[in-house]
Amino acid sequence: MKTKNLFYVAIICLTALSVISCKSGRKQNENADHFSQVSTMGCGTSRTALDWGGIYTAVLPCADCDGIQTTIVLNYDNTFELRTKYLGRSAEEFVQQGEFVWNEMGNNITLLGVDATVAPTQFLVGEGRLFQLDMNGNRMPSDVEGKYILEKVTNIVGKHWRLIELRGNEVPEFEDKSRQPYFVLNVENNTVNGHGGCNRFSGMYVIKTGNRISFSPLAATQMFCFDNMEIESEFMQIFEIVDNYTINEYNILSLNRARMAPLARFELVLE
Repeated sequence: MKTKNLFYVAIICLTALSVISCKSGRKQNENADHFSQVSTMGCGTSRTALDWGGIYTAVLPCADCDGIQTTIVLNYDNTFELRTKYLGRSAEEFVQQGEFVWNEMGNNITLLGVDATVAPTQFLVGEGRLFQLDMNGNRMPSDVEGKYILEKVTNIVGKHWRLIELRGNEVPEFEDKSRQPYFVLNVENNTVNGHGGCNRFSGMYVIKTGNRISFSPLAATQMFCFDNMEIESEFMQIFEIVDNYTINEYNILSLNRARMAPLARFELVLE
C-alpha cells in the first residue's frame, strides 16, 4: 500500500512541475515585445504546435526598386516554393523550389539551395507569420522588423469568391451561373482573374502586412450585355479603390477601403 501511495505522489509532483514549467514559459512570452511573441500551445514549438503549412506573402524592402514581392509556400513534407519579383524594375518573376530544415528548437527554418545574397533564406515561424532573419540567423532590429514580416494568406488565395453584396446592396444568384460575378487570387505570378457578369477580367494583386491588398489596372474582354452591365461596372471600380480585406468565421470576405463600410462582400464557393 505504501508503495502504491508513493507512486501516486510521484505522479502528482511530476505533473505539478510540468504545469509550473509551462506557466513560466508563457509568462516570459507575455513579457516579450510584440514581434518576439511566437504563439504555441503549452510547451510546444512552432514546428509542433502551429499550423505553419501554407502561403505567406509580403512586399519586402528593396534598395533599388519599389519593393520585392515575395511569396513563400511551405508544405508539410518540408518542401517550399519561393517566388520573388522586383517591383518597378522588371516584370520577371524568379521561382525556386527545394527543401527547408528546422533548427534544433523547432522555431526557425532555413530554405536550402537559395543564395542568401539574392533572396531571404531564414525565418522565424510565428502564428500566421514568417519573420525574416538576417544572413546570420538573427532577428532584425526592432525599429525595422515590421517591414520584414510575411503574412499567411491561405484563407483567401486560391479560392473562388462569389459576389453577394455590392456597396450594401444584395447581388442575387444569376440564372446563368457562368456569368456570376466572382474572382480568384492565384498563387502563380500573383494574378487575379474573374468574371464581372458580362466580361472576364484579369490582372495582378499585391497583399501586404495587415490584410492590405491592392490590384493593378485590370484587363477585360469587350463584350456588351443588355443586362448586368451596371453591376459589372460598379464591381470593376471596387478593384481600383480597395486597400484592405477582412474575412469572418463564416468565410464571408469583405473588400474595404480604410475603415468605411465594406465595398463588396463575397462568399466562398466550394468546387
